[in-house]
Amino acid sequence: MADVGLLGVNKWYGDFHAVNDLNLAINDREFMVILGPSGSGKTTALRMIAGLETLDSGEIRIGGRRVDPLPPKDRDIAMVFQNYALFAHMTVAENIGFGLRMAKSPEAEVKRRVLEVAELLGLEQWLSARPRHLSGGMQQRVALGRAIARNASLYLMDEPLSNLDALLRVKTRTEIIKLARSLQTTVMYVTHDQIEAMTMAHRIAIMKDGVLQQVGAPLDVYRTPHNRFVAGFIGMPQMNFFEGSRLHRDGDQLSVDTSVFSIPLDRRVVAPLDMGDEVVLGVRPEHIRLANPGMTPTAEAVVDVVEPLGAQTLVYLSAGRMPLSMLIDGHIELVPGQVVQLTINQDSIHLFHPGTGSAVPTRTLEEAVR
Repeated sequence: MADVGLLGVNKWYGDFHAVNDLNLAINDREFMVILGPSGSGKTTALRMIAGLETLDSGEIRIGGRRVDPLPPKDRDIAMVFQNYALFAHMTVAENIGFGLRMAKSPEAEVKRRVLEVAELLGLEQWLSARPRHLSGGMQQRVALGRAIARNASLYLMDEPLSNLDALLRVKTRTEIIKLARSLQTTVMYVTHDQIEAMTMAHRIAIMKDGVLQQVGAPLDVYRTPHNRFVAGFIGMPQMNFFEGSRLHRDGDQLSVDTSVFSIPLDRRVVAPLDMGDEVVLGVRPEHIRLANPGMTPTAEAVVDVVEPLGAQTLVYLSAGRMPLSMLIDGHIELVPGQVVQLTINQDSIHLFHPGTGSAVPTRTLEEAVR
């Protein structure tokens, strides 16, 4: 068993509260990604689990055993660092087997395990090479190999792909996913890249300023963000936010109104806000569409910039003085200066409190009367 529990964990650096009352449970054999910007506390949390940083308060448990008083070598963990941390004077084989030799494993067992890991990672022909003769991707594979050679109960990965170029990141990301599946063990993976989080994780824990914001499956976090920060951090391109929007009722018609367009909420009720209250309206670029002929448009906008991405096209527009972005099929051709009619479905919008940033819950009328 390698379930992990962080219970009321706090870490201060002088007056800076790096990790603030962190409570997080990771299931056995789960791939948990801790996601957040620089300074969010994600790496500090990982280093406390590894024993490389001390706690100021709280507990850390691995497999039900409290480990925060223990040195790193007694926690049954293996860690992969951002900068590979390979020994330049050692061969690939010696780097992979280093942890096993430090643990006084029999030499026959070390050689057997090194060969197994090298075969798993496609490193067989490089076992006698030095790290300086390898590409960045190959060096990161060696670092992964050194970690998994130990058969640890928990693997900790601290932004292991951030030093790789874009194409190599995609390739190595796929390798790590397959590797985690084959190892059938628990992985905690820290990154600032939301694409890595969305594609790799069973669940994502999003942090900001040392505080855990939300934990959930990737699509759950994408579809139902708990606050504006999570909504803006998850999803690429970033969600559009329309400040100063207000709830409005005209007879039986409920709507959310911006300064230049209105979205009817005819089948939804909003709580706990009153009519006229200010909200922040959020709409993802992929949920803004070009209105079909004969359809009543939500808004009219002028195309500012067109960025072809191949299968999709990212379009930046202005609706009055309000900027917004839209993601459309790549076969649709638009040009700067073109006036377009847009439609936004009420089921794809998000509402946030302007002060706290927390999500405003909405329900269908059918749900409201249950």
